[in-house]
Amino acid sequence: MRKTNWIAFIGLPNVGKSTLVNQLVGEKVSIITPKAQTTIQSLRAIKIDGDTQLVFIDTPGIFSAKTPREKQMVKLAWQKLAEADVICIMVDAQKALDESTNLLMQQLKKRSFSYNLIINKIDKIAKPQLLHIAAKLDQLRIFENIFMISALKKDGIDKLNEYFLKTARLSEWFFTEDEITDAPLYFLVSETIREKIFFNTHNELPYNVKIEIVSWKKKKDMTIIHANILVKNESHKKIIIGKSGEILKKIGTQSRKEIERLVGTKIFLETHVKIGLPKFWHS
Repeated sequence: MRKTNWIAFIGLPNVGKSTLVNQLVGEKVSIITPKAQTTIQSLRAIKIDGDTQLVFIDTPGIFSAKTPREKQMVKLAWQKLAEADVICIMVDAQKALDESTNLLMQQLKKRSFSYNLIINKIDKIAKPQLLHIAAKLDQLRIFENIFMISALKKDGIDKLNEYFLKTARLSEWFFTEDEITDAPLYFLVSETIREKIFFNTHNELPYNVKIEIVSWKKKKDMTIIHANILVKNESHKKIIIGKSGEILKKIGTQSRKEIERLVGTKIFLETHVKIGLPKFWHS
């Protein structure tokens, strides 16, 4: 009999949720950048392990939202708790006892769910300090289990996967065997371009950049994609284009290589930077 387990990862921005999801699936399905609030929409990633289908829910980071758009992102993250069989709260070992994490813990207490704690980036701190952190968070009495991992170095990932398999319930699978995400291909392409923008502009650019796929045509062994990069103002446009178009060219080259892997054909990618974010994205 087949089994399934839906697992949601919740936490502050930049705690490593997307990195962990990619490691568990064994494929890159979520974009990863050093920039906070990179994940702006929830994404489901799928892994088959024996007779079990694991569905991982990657969510936007939870933070003190101020604008309507930020509030919508945080609301979306909280809503995903109800979809999950297993809820994992992820914290960065280096910031596990700071004020932001404490505020998150207080919010968790107000919700009637069962939680597991994942302390990530354990390679960044000494073991005695790590044990102290785990003991302090355990005193909150809201976690069924505490896992210590380094998602980047794959340390502790196997034990986490074993737990997800052990807690799976009898159920038919929701997705076919060849699916690794329920996100449409155009979304993955858009996210790939957005990732390369953040890597090449670093902290100079706010995260409110939108990718619009204008056209998508297949011609024999090539896929031709035209995409608009929508930004808020002229200064953001100049940052992305760079001197003599150098940064935009890098973004295009790096995106194309990754999109070819996703699509399975050679790619011709044409990008244009335009001022014209939807009003909601300005916030």
